[in-house]
Amino acid sequence: MLESKIDDAYIETLQKKYTYAQKKYNLKAINEKVKFFRMRPSGFPTIRLSQLAQTYIKHKHLLSSIIEGDPKENIEKVFCINTSAYWSTHHVFGKTHTSRKKRLEQIISRLVGHQHVNPIFVLLLQSTRDRQNR
Repeated sequence: MLESKIDDAYIETLQKKYTYAQKKYNLKAINEKVKFFRMRPSGFPTIRLSQLAQTYIKHKHLLSSIIEGDPKENIEKVFCINTSAYWSTHHVFGKTHTSRKKRLEQIISRLVGHQHVNPIFVLLLQSTRDRQNR
């Protein structure tokens, strides 16, 4: 996503952070081209990745944030998140548009919960039962 030579301070910052992490953790580059075909701008991979990053930034202990209290309600709270400031005026790197808040809708946050969080709950329960049976 960041291969193009666009004069943008945000992109330069991301590239420096990635280069540092790549050396520190011996990361291998992924040479996949991101596909935007037949998607609305609010569903672009760049936007979804930004929302995922903001989720991890806001909820350092993601699973605990969901499990504590009512998981159904917490899933909506955890995944009802905006993008970073850069992405409120961009859909792709280097191309600006008028400022808009981009957040996951309630229905999508529920879907994320059902598809991704529920399987984690099942594994967590299984491992807890296995420990108790020992």
